[in-house]
Amino acid sequence: MKKITLFVFLPILFVGLMVSFGLKSSGEKAGKTGSPGEGTCIDCHNSFALNSGGGTLTLSNAMLDANDWKFTAGETYDLDVTISHDGASLFGFGVEVLNANGANSGTLIVSNSDETQMMNASVEGNDRTNIIHKNDAGLVADTKTFSFQWTAPTTDDEATFYITGNA
Repeated sequence: MKKITLFVFLPILFVGLMVSFGLKSSGEKAGKTGSPGEGTCIDCHNSFALNSGGGTLTLSNAMLDANDWKFTAGETYDLDVTISHDGASLFGFGVEVLNANGANSGTLIVSNSDETQMMNASVEGNDRTNIIHKNDAGLVADTKTFSFQWTAPTTDDEATFYITGNA
């Protein structure tokens, strides 16, 4: 089993307020997870500094939790990203999984196409696959869970999850 490493960035933005004034970003973008060579979601949602507004972001899977976040090669996992912030009314996220060379590690799979989508970004010569929110898919009060799947690499590869979320 190989261990998973997590990097989480959470700029808490008052997007509900921004929507009412027409300041929301015009589209979703890949390559904003904070991984090496990338920016974060504050590149577009920049009303507040990174990690400045409270709130939480968690990545969960019961099987990985029970195994101290070690994965089995080739196995597919159902994963949930939950973003919470009291008073927030719109949420978004982006995730990518990379190996030590900055290339995709395993395969990300959209499990709810109404809320999430696959997008690609080219960073430092690597085409990186991201799962990101769809515009207004996280329109809900106080907390939002986005679900997706990840198939672990079949080789003895590392897996570092880079996740950003906003509220």
